[in-house]
Amino acid sequence: MQRSALCTDPASAIAAPQPAACIAAELQYLLLRWRGFCERGLAATAAASAAASPGSVAAGAQDTAKADELRQSGNKLYGSGDYEGALALYAKALEAVPEAAVQQRAVVHANAAAAHLKLAQWAEAAKAASAALEAAPGHEKALLRRAAAYEELADLERALADYETVLKEHPDNQLAGDAVVRLTPVVTAQREKLKEEMFGKLKELGNTVLGKFGMSLDNFKADKDPATGSYSISFQQ
Repeated sequence: MQRSALCTDPASAIAAPQPAACIAAELQYLLLRWRGFCERGLAATAAASAAASPGSVAAGAQDTAKADELRQSGNKLYGSGDYEGALALYAKALEAVPEAAVQQRAVVHANAAAAHLKLAQWAEAAKAASAALEAAPGHEKALLRRAAAYEELADLERALADYETVLKEHPDNQLAGDAVVRLTPVVTAQREKLKEEMFGKLKELGNTVLGKFGMSLDNFKADKDPATGSYSISFQQ
């Protein structure tokens, strides 16, 4: 589009001054030029992206293959009892594997958790297994390994929760089933003990407050209604 003569020819502008028409024509001219500039820029960007994509895909495939090779080498060291060496290769595999390859990353993290367990590095094992579960929630081996680490750390609540999750998704998992049977009564006892300790502290606090008025919680009796399950509180001297 050419500029209007009203805007480019001073003689025309003097002969027939139309400032509004001149401004409108100039704005339309600039708008069309800007649109053409943008279209050319987008076309160039698309062409560059198309040219780069094959190389990016190939590079990603190479990284994935390299990471898998490192993982398998780490597995061989793990099988031979060299757990430290295995962890070193698993770390390199994680550096090579693309972030988008979540399943592959989960497998490497889970393998690292197994190596940490062999080295009695319980906290590190739990951390590695958690990383695997972040990448692939519900990963069976990662759940089992984190549960084992939690059990060694005496965090039986979390260990039982992980074993129960495995058993829910994989009812035939004998390891998880045995662990749930073993840990459930222990965790239940711990909960009851914690509940008693909490009630003891609350009673102590209540007696401290009531003591200022010459009373204690022993002056109050709670009776449970077997029909409704509710409690009624009565005062006694």
